[in-house]
Amino acid sequence: MKFYKYFIAAAIFTPSLALAETQISQNVYEGTLGKTKITLQILRAQSGTSDVAAATYFYNSKRQNINLLPSDNSAGVFNELPGDCTDIDEDCKVRAEFNLKISTIGLIGNWVSKTDNKSYPVDLKLVAQKQYVFKSDITSASDLLDVSSFHYEDSRNFDTNPYFKKQYYGSVSYSAPKIVNGYKFQTISDNLTKISYVSIESPQKGHDLTNIKNALSLRHIELVAEGLECNNTLAETSDKNTYGYYNEYMSNVIHVTDNVLVIQEGGSTYCGGAHPNNSISHHVFDMKSGNELSNKDLFNIFIEKDYSTERTPQFQKLFDKITTQKKYLYTAIAGAPDDLEEDCKALFDENTYIAIWPDNKGLVFSIDDAPHAIGPCMDDYYRVPYKEMLPFMTPLAKQLFAKELGGK
Repeated sequence: MKFYKYFIAAAIFTPSLALAETQISQNVYEGTLGKTKITLQILRAQSGTSDVAAATYFYNSKRQNINLLPSDNSAGVFNELPGDCTDIDEDCKVRAEFNLKISTIGLIGNWVSKTDNKSYPVDLKLVAQKQYVFKSDITSASDLLDVSSFHYEDSRNFDTNPYFKKQYYGSVSYSAPKIVNGYKFQTISDNLTKISYVSIESPQKGHDLTNIKNALSLRHIELVAEGLECNNTLAETSDKNTYGYYNEYMSNVIHVTDNVLVIQEGGSTYCGGAHPNNSISHHVFDMKSGNELSNKDLFNIFIEKDYSTERTPQFQKLFDKITTQKKYLYTAIAGAPDDLEEDCKALFDENTYIAIWPDNKGLVFSIDDAPHAIGPCMDDYYRVPYKEMLPFMTPLAKQLFAKELGGK
């Protein structure tokens, strides 16, 4: 058994699971590389006869992930890769190595640069251990690094992943409060990346906002994680000191009641490629559960057919009315740009770009997150009175919009 396998304590070892299920064990360490504080995790994936390991770490002052692969030749040695590399090749050469051994409280050893052979001592304390189940085989260290990144749903619970929590929950600052419909909102900004998001605190005593607070906090953390990874991707480019412009990405409260909260997000981000990602999106949250609500959660208006999303015949009749009568226009000048009218209409026909969200006067139909070439199509187009949408509302929507429908 190779040395790295001993890093994963026997207390969290379990026998191999059924085929196509992989047990991932995680050890998280904190300490110093030289005089600089770092956080490091070692991962081990076991499935059937497959048994692989990988590791990552970050400098606490930068929180930028650095991938490590175990050496095939030397026990206790991990090779450090540049950028977002997960394999060693001509474009991803080893730039340093960790030489580690077990201590009474964690790991000790040294870090050696491959560029100038400088060496710094490493002293780490074990601070957390976790286990996860991944519903597929993992047969290489690069696969293990991929499935353990924040992009994958199996690893996306930041609150229970100790490594993510230490990486993405940085120190923050708050803006001056703003009161909207009796609720106090502030913008919370990550001090390192300057990436921000809306936070909520009710001035009303006894009103439990735990779930919605957690939902907004996790959305903020997702954006911080995106920015940090973007910074890692751009490490070798002229944009290496940016966070993909996520620090300029905006979030604003546009509607709030005791039942629902609507936040509009928007901005232009860039993590490499031919063009930036320009987006506007509307996010509807259940104030009690904290769940983000999709069109499907609120309305029975679409059907899935032949790998596409189509409007139901009943809703199509109302939609034809909405799109042809001026009284439904969101504003007097709402509508697609003249030169993109047909392209924007096609986005409505695809249905997947339609966002429906509530405001004080009705339910607004917008185009969200349109493809780059037709980004100008993103806008608010129509507003429909609540009662006209009642026949299509789910039980949840009827509950959330009871006051707007004329109830108490």
